[in-house]
Amino acid sequence: MNTRNIDIKKRLKNNGISYFELGELFGVSEMTIFRKLRKDLDKSEKEEINKAIDEIISKREQ
Repeated sequence: MNTRNIDIKKRLKNNGISYFELGELFGVSEMTIFRKLRKDLDKSEKEEINKAIDEIISKREQ
């Protein structure tokens, strides 16, 4: 099992967010997100993805 970015992957799964939903925010395909998460992300990339996840969660709560 690939353990890179496991924190982000778990957060997506726990909140029922698909790679497709995340990709829509960035204007890329779900496969691009999938491939991106295969590699270690730097701190700024992780922050950007976590902000996007927060945005999806807040939209769902409205």
